[in-house]
Amino acid sequence: MLIDAELCSYLIADTGIFDELVDRIYPALSRPQGDPLPAIAYQRVSTVRDYTHSGDSYYTVVRFQLDILSKTREQARRIANLVRSRLSGYAGAMGSITVQGVFIDDDTDTPYQEESGVIQAVRMDILVHFEEVE
Repeated sequence: MLIDAELCSYLIADTGIFDELVDRIYPALSRPQGDPLPAIAYQRVSTVRDYTHSGDSYYTVVRFQLDILSKTREQARRIANLVRSRLSGYAGAMGSITVQGVFIDDDTDTPYQEESGVIQAVRMDILVHFEEVE
C-alpha cells in the first residue's frame, strides 16, 4: 500500500482525531467545496530516494503538506496539536509500512477564502522516513 494511504489510516485510527474529523481526510484539491469542516487536505510535496553504489537502497523520505481546515482558528490549532502528538517522532508500523521516523518540519497558520467564507487552516509539513518495498 502507498505511504499516503497508510498515513491517512494512521491518523484516523487516533480516537481524538477521529472524533474531530470522522473520515474527512482528502488528497489536495479533492475536498468538495462546502463539505463539512473540520477536514484535512494533504499532498505529497516531494519524494527523496537514497542510493548506494550498487543501486537503490529503498530508503525514502516523503514530504507531505497537511492543511488542517476549520471554521475557527482554535479548532484548527487543536486538531493540529492532535496530529503533531500522533506523528512527531513516531517510528514503527504504519499499516504495512515500517516507518523509521516522522518529523514535523514546519507549522504555520494559513487562512484562505472559499465561496462559503474564510477557512482557517494550519499547514504542517511533515517528513516521513521509511523503507520503500518493491
